Amino acid sequence: MTDVIVHFYFWFDLIMVSVIGLCVGSFLNVVIYRIPLSYTCHGGGMSVAFPPSHCPVCKHSIPARDNIPLVSYILLKGRCRFCHERINVLYPVTEGATFITFICFYMLFFNTDIVLFLLSVFLFCLLYVISIIDFRYYIIPDRLLLVLFGGGVVYSYLYGNIIYDALGLVIYFLIFAIIVFACESFSDKQILGMGDIKFYLSVVPWAGGLNFPFVMLISSIAGLCLAGIWQLYVKKIYVSNELTKDIDENRFIPFGPAIAVALLIVYLSVLLR
Repeated sequence: MTDVIVHFYFWFDLIMVSVIGLCVGSFLNVVIYRIPLSYTCHGGGMSVAFPPSHCPVCKHSIPARDNIPLVSYILLKGRCRFCHERINVLYPVTEGATFITFICFYMLFFNTDIVLFLLSVFLFCLLYVISIIDFRYYIIPDRLLLVLFGGGVVYSYLYGNIIYDALGLVIYFLIFAIIVFACESFSDKQILGMGDIKFYLSVVPWAGGLNFPFVMLISSIAGLCLAGIWQLYVKKIYVSNELTKDIDENRFIPFGPAIAVALLIVYLSVLLR
């Protein structure tokens, strides 16, 4: 009887976590779409909460039945109910990514440490949003970095060594300041954008002062890999289909996604060792 109850609660919790993951993914889509608009004149007073969900093409409000994560996209066959324009594939991809991530972190931490579970999904969601926004719009919003840093301070206080991490943050800040000063003094080229530097400093509490050099190393490798993948994507797929006129082969690949990947690798390696 006890085993039956345990299995019931396990599957009940798993289903609830899955549903929450899908809903969080739907919310992240809103954040990814609307926050960059607030940096331009096209925002029109738009915020994360207002106006209600609507089609970006025909501006028609989306009814509740068409706003069910993943399910509505499948039922609508990837098109708006009103104007029949294609729905950006990023929407179901984001919802699917959070769905899988919530399940994975649930299996790892939920029954042992609920706070660590919440911090882990919080970190993934923020890194995902920052990466997509940086890749699409070449900006890393300061408000997201502040939230990321605040969460890192909580994580460092509960699971790390906040004194060492604070000391490391000061040291790495000085190192980046010297690099920026040297670049401005002796070269016209910018090695790192200010957004990337702020992103680096924001992840120090998550990685830990001692592990942060690994984030820098892995992010450099990941950045080269992403640039290589982009070149292969352009040359192999678009060249073969004669669609290169719509693609910039020399497109600058933002560094934010590489930093996010590196932090996730270091973060998970520390937790799972």
